[in-house]
Amino acid sequence: WARVIVDSDGGPLLLAGEREGRRIIVLAFDLHLSDFPLTIGFPLLLSNMIDYLLPMSSVQLTTGQPIVAPVDSSIEEVRVIRPDGRVASSRDGQVQVQANQTFYTDTELPGIYTLEERRGNEVITGRRFAVNLFAPNESQITPQRDLVISQISGAQSTVARERDGRQEIWRWLALVALLVLLIEWLYYQRNTLTLLRERWRRRTA
Repeated sequence: WARVIVDSDGGPLLLAGEREGRRIIVLAFDLHLSDFPLTIGFPLLLSNMIDYLLPMSSVQLTTGQPIVAPVDSSIEEVRVIRPDGRVASSRDGQVQVQANQTFYTDTELPGIYTLEERRGNEVITGRRFAVNLFAPNESQITPQRDLVISQISGAQSTVARERDGRQEIWRWLALVALLVLLIEWLYYQRNTLTLLRERWRRRTA
């Protein structure tokens, strides 16, 4: 029921497959006895394992970006339900299945795409892909020294700013807090300070 994903001279290291409708991944070695968790490939393996074990998790894509997902070799048909309700299938060639991977490229329409793995009339697994019109500049939240202002004519001009618009006042607040603490300390220690001042006068007299 399982296929070998990673093999070695001593035997399989990683296996994956389905049993009684559940997806299973088997690591045939002890991670505690290996330095693999310290390598850069370990988080990539975990990400792929999560994608395989939790197929209903939503994946964020941009319009035009192809949908790529692993598929079990026992699956007879792969369908993609588009946001407009149209259905693309691997049987008519709209969905490509090669080397246990599913490819669907017609993602110009924003919305939720649902990928179904079917065996006969039964839906074995499904997962959702959210395709958005994502603008990279919307996530750019660092302070900018150049401010782009839209003109009435529709043209844009860049105004160079000599100083940052955001003034950092935390230094002044810290200074005020320090002064308040100093005044409070002097007030509570006034008796001790008076006693020390009297002793100093007696010694110098």
